[in-house]
Amino acid sequence: GHEYADIREGETELTDLWFELWARRMAAESGQPLDDALRAAAEQRYPPPQSIDYRMKLA
Repeated sequence: GHEYADIREGETELTDLWFELWARRMAAESGQPLDDALRAAAEQRYPPPQSIDYRMKLA
């Protein structure tokens, strides 16, 4: 795997980009406007791979 020296636990830049990518794809495929509801649906439907997910998680 890759090591990302500039990314620390708790940072969300990669996961934010991941969700935005999927929300835009969903909007393009469905013809729906890109909005907060579609972004929330993308977060539910397309979880990021662990290799880019540095968000803090509650146990």
